[in-house]
Amino acid sequence: MRDDFKKYGIYYTEITNQSKVDGDDEIPVLPCFLDEAPDYLCLYGNPADYNKTNKTCLCFYEYDYEFDGINGLFNAIYYKDKKLLDFYKHRFEKVRFVIEPDYSQVRNIEVIEKKYRMFKARVVGLWFLTEMNIPVIPNLNYSNINSFEYMLLGIKEATMIAVSLKGIMGKKKEEDLLMDAIKYTVDNSKVKIFVVFSTGVIDEKVNQYFEYAVKQGVQFIIPNNGQRLLNQAKLRS
Repeated sequence: MRDDFKKYGIYYTEITNQSKVDGDDEIPVLPCFLDEAPDYLCLYGNPADYNKTNKTCLCFYEYDYEFDGINGLFNAIYYKDKKLLDFYKHRFEKVRFVIEPDYSQVRNIEVIEKKYRMFKARVVGLWFLTEMNIPVIPNLNYSNINSFEYMLLGIKEATMIAVSLKGIMGKKKEEDLLMDAIKYTVDNSKVKIFVVFSTGVIDEKVNQYFEYAVKQGVQFIIPNNGQRLLNQAKLRS
């Protein structure tokens, strides 16, 4: 089988073969049964803050070019590039938690590409879990209401799910879609806690987004992050 990895370029299956699959597209299942939630979210591009607190969680809520591409982590896993993998293992060796990468679900790309980006996120999440022994929080990612039918593949059993509010607040269409996605997730998964990435400082709006979840007994938390702390400081000054 190891010869097949090289002949067919399927090195990544060393990771995915350790997991079950979900749905007709056989999306890898990313288990998450965490009881302990992070208290700070650090962006991939700020390695100096990876250990800002004892419960800091690495996240990828940045433009894709910051963490993806020819030398990105997914390609390192896919092609089993030892040099790149060693680089990433060193970079992440002290990370306590991680949210799986947020590969953009751009609306004007093909559905197959959207599903592939979700697949990439699950593979990278499994790599953190199996190769680095780092607990991974699945990321809720969608582009429109049609994507709800596959956005939970591989994460329906997760008790903790992350979601980003970047680019959403103050845009009614995006806010409505977010609330629909949250409702769908609550109704169709075993989520108990949402971990929310928000750079805003006024949380009343966020309370509205998660009103349905809270009524169903699902919690949400908003850990601090660098931009949120800066915005809080600006508000106080």
